[in-house]
Amino acid sequence: MRHNTILVVDDEANTRSALRRLLYDEYQVHQAADAGEGFICLKKFPIDAIIADHQMPRMTGVDFLKTVREKYPDIIRIVLTGKADLGVTMEAINKGQVHGFFIKPWRNEELTMFLRNVLKQHDLVLENRRLAETIKTQSDRLRMLEKRYPGITTVHKDSTGAIILE
Repeated sequence: MRHNTILVVDDEANTRSALRRLLYDEYQVHQAADAGEGFICLKKFPIDAIIADHQMPRMTGVDFLKTVREKYPDIIRIVLTGKADLGVTMEAINKGQVHGFFIKPWRNEELTMFLRNVLKQHDLVLENRRLAETIKTQSDRLRMLEKRYPGITTVHKDSTGAIILE
């Protein structure tokens, strides 16, 4: 079952294909050759995570992910780069608030395990948010009922714990 959707943004077709093959069995995978195509995909599809190459023409992966963070803060953001550069790493963390940073060539097991874990956490955060909203809605309804029918939300019990109907 493919639950989460991944967007791979990389100007190298071979990298996009390799990541698609790696992730296809577990995720729905969309591909974009640059940031512009990436933004189009974001408008068309619900995306859970993005793996973006840092060195792309017109807009770096870090700048792309920074913009993604501003417009779609719930999307998991991962940088992929061909160079292990501390400056790029710090920029990715500071600008894009990335969740992961991988160097080409990546280790398949590390990347897939990381994705599983971060997406599981992502799903839990979204479910907690949904449940909190449900609780808020139910509390609001109970307050309205109590206002309209005072005492309706109060339960009276006798000494044995039996509910007393009045």
